Amino acid sequence: MAWDFPGHAFFSLNNTPLNSPMKTTLLTALGAVTLCGAAFAQGSDACGAAQAINGAGTFNYDNSAASTDGAPNPLCYKFGTSQIDNDVWFVWTAATTGTATVSMCGGAGNDTKIAIYSGPGCASAMVDCNDDTCGLQSEVTNGSVVAGNSYLIRIGSFPGGTTGSGTFDITNSGGGCVGGGNDCCSNAQVIAGCGSFPFDNTAAGQDGLGDPMCYKFGTDQIDADVWFSWVAPNTGAFTATMCGGAGNDTKMAVYADTGICPPSPALDCNDDTCGFQSEITWDGTAGASYLIRIGSFPGGSTGAGTFDITGCS
Repeated sequence: MAWDFPGHAFFSLNNTPLNSPMKTTLLTALGAVTLCGAAFAQGSDACGAAQAINGAGTFNYDNSAASTDGAPNPLCYKFGTSQIDNDVWFVWTAATTGTATVSMCGGAGNDTKIAIYSGPGCASAMVDCNDDTCGLQSEVTNGSVVAGNSYLIRIGSFPGGTTGSGTFDITNSGGGCVGGGNDCCSNAQVIAGCGSFPFDNTAAGQDGLGDPMCYKFGTDQIDADVWFSWVAPNTGAFTATMCGGAGNDTKMAVYADTGICPPSPALDCNDDTCGFQSEITWDGTAGASYLIRIGSFPGGSTGAGTFDITGCS
């Protein structure tokens, strides 16, 4: 065995005993080089061997030669398909409790589609999935990550779209719900009956999930969300509307209250019904509890105002 390193001496191990100090040192060094190469891999083609990454930063990916081993999911439904093709996998460990956002914007040139999951195992539930947030590139959010816990990230392409290599950014900020009060889903404000109710999302964070029903203008997310818990007084159709009561760029959704925060999927979600204000409708069952999520279009204005609930008999 021999190596000729440019600018360095010529080394030959052909006649060197396997237990010689020189051979042991060189083979150890070569092993270290091999391990470093694996550490700089650009995602694993197999979910079960997902590449470990951690914290906030910019990370490389390459799905040019990847196969598809992830399952389709309703959260991924867009343009007639719920699948992500040519997927590569990362298992990411949070440095901070709060919100994690994975963005391909500015780092990818191919037609991406990505997802983030609730844990590190391949059976973990999908939390968010996105196709196009910025052109043909994607962005997903998990609003309830815990420092030291790990989460699967799946990066691939829209089925039939282009593959490629590039980078993605992960931001990890503290406190998905930072405004106190009903800023957290788990601390939803209890309201009852029909009528007009005040809201204020001026200082709110975001701890709800993206949802296909919320997809509008390139995003399925609601920012700066506040939460209300409401029990249907009767069985029938109900409406919650921001029309006439809000001056900011609202976005809102309603969910069945299963006791899990953040909830999914949405029963209805809306961005603009009357100008920049929103309105949702759903079929309620007497005695059943529902979560109403009121926030802003991502990047839009926040504010205070009122919303009305109708449909009580």
